[in-house]
Amino acid sequence: MAEGRHSLGAAARSGRTDDKPKAAAAACVIILGVHTNWIHLVWAMMAAASLTLGITHLVVWFKQRSQHANLTFFALASSVAVFSGFELAIVGAQTPAEHALWLRWAHVPIAAIVVLIVVFVRLYFGVGRL
Repeated sequence: MAEGRHSLGAAARSGRTDDKPKAAAAACVIILGVHTNWIHLVWAMMAAASLTLGITHLVVWFKQRSQHANLTFFALASSVAVFSGFELAIVGAQTPAEHALWLRWAHVPIAAIVVLIVVFVRLYFGVGRL
């Protein structure tokens, strides 16, 4: 009996991680009510955080229409959220053709992100020449 306790303690101290994926899957079932991967949960949380920040700036822009940097930040945050959706689609692609399709379409929000970062810096800091 004493030997069984020591072997159990040694297994717990060894840092085995084979139970962690099972625990993460169980947490997803409890939280979402569906069987999903932890990546889907984290990516959805990142998209939601991005949209939350964007909507906050959109509300500020509605109150101060002259501050176009807030509207630009909303568009930037929305593009990041859309890109995270494309990333999830890329991760879940079943064939190389499907992967290529999602990757091709992911370039649209990436291009928007690059342009909107430049516009946001220009409007928010008032720097640069045209």
